[in-house]
Amino acid sequence: MNDARHPLPRLPVLPAPPWPRQRPRVSFIVCTRDRATVLEACIDSIRAACRAHPTFAAELVVVDNGSRDGTAEYLSRIAAASDLLLTTIREPRPGLATARNAGLARARGRVLVFVDDDCRLDRNYLVDLERHYASGDKWLIRGGRVEIGDARDLPFTIKRCDKRERLTPAVHPGGFVLGCNMTMHRDVAALIGPFDERFGAGGALRSA
Repeated sequence: MNDARHPLPRLPVLPAPPWPRQRPRVSFIVCTRDRATVLEACIDSIRAACRAHPTFAAELVVVDNGSRDGTAEYLSRIAAASDLLLTTIREPRPGLATARNAGLARARGRVLVFVDDDCRLDRNYLVDLERHYASGDKWLIRGGRVEIGDARDLPFTIKRCDKRERLTPAVHPGGFVLGCNMTMHRDVAALIGPFDERFGAGGALRSA
């Protein structure tokens, strides 16, 4: 139960921005801190997925959570020439949940996709995303497969199940949906509210 003396932050109510061409159907939200070397590969994979499915209007929101390794300069350099609508945000308050909330506040897509900065999307990601949302069932949070991209990664950072599963009381929730590959409709995010900023990398409790 939340401590009533310290209410969780609420997402700001933003005025409707002028949509470029058309409102994005999907917003990719990537939060990063001092990982410019892997961020570039992540962004390249998102752009490749969008090129492979050009009819799917998409945007990329990158939240720089206080980087000091040249991330800001890299993002500034690619923003002007990007073939994908790119919004960069500086969020100096540390913490993954804080950064994700900043991304949520600026994302304009109907579907929100959270991708970690050290992950690379499959080229057919949007085709698969469209197939899942074609069911019309938007009142849920979806997670996808996560394969090892670096042999030095630990096994618990992946999720290799290739069968559709639904969370039930009989299933342990830990690791059921990995935050590095997580998607939800924006109405679901509005209903649930922001990420609890006490949790996650950079927070008081560094996981969950």
